[in-house]
Amino acid sequence: MAELLSTLFERRNHRRISRITDGRPLAELTDALVGSAGETSGLALAEEILIRISGMDDEGKRAFLRYVFHPG
Repeated sequence: MAELLSTLFERRNHRRISRITDGRPLAELTDALVGSAGETSGLALAEEILIRISGMDDEGKRAFLRYVFHPG
């Protein structure tokens, strides 16, 4: 039963994240997270950003950090 509930929660979370992130580029998600006022949307944005970062190679991660610390 616990596994079933966990699976349902994960699916619901994934749909919520998909609605909030809507296929936007990582830089746009990062900007939206900084300007996010809602806790739920902020958590969903942060989760999507972390998922995308985890799939990057080292150069991609460095490029992302350069963007975060030196935007523009």
